[in-house]
Amino acid sequence: MLFLAHVRLDGLKAVGGHGVLALFRCENDEGCETWEAGEGANLAVVFREEGLVGAPPPQGNTVRPEVETVKLVSVGDTDYDGARLTWSREEGRTPRWVLGQVGDRPAWLQGDETAECPRCAASMDFVVQLEEGHNHRTAANFGGGSAYAFACRPCGEAAFLWQQ
Repeated sequence: MLFLAHVRLDGLKAVGGHGVLALFRCENDEGCETWEAGEGANLAVVFREEGLVGAPPPQGNTVRPEVETVKLVSVGDTDYDGARLTWSREEGRTPRWVLGQVGDRPAWLQGDETAECPRCAASMDFVVQLEEGHNHRTAANFGGGSAYAFACRPCGEAAFLWQQ
């Protein structure tokens, strides 16, 4: 599985708002044909804050050029697509530079696929939406679409899926 992102849950309703959500995606040529949560080609793992210990920063120049860090910005629009366009106009960049949104509600490409918790069967809370990105060297492969992650606060379960 290819590691895609760590998402800090601080302040988010999902899983009590504390901890980290780790997202992974299968990149093999075989066995990764599905985009659905729970089918084995995507993985979301919640690491609760209790017991998490930060690793010391590496020494020297260890940042790989293929790794991108992101900056969380707030835009006044309440609609995700409108916020992407507002940000791109203000920054003078294309909307492909927007790598997603944290919290609020998903901007579905194909219709609502809110994940259900495998333990309690309740609808999970939306955590993050990810876009492929602007750089072909670091872009996630969601088939030209978007990915969505969810978490269940009471159970500590998480799900990750994508649509194209």
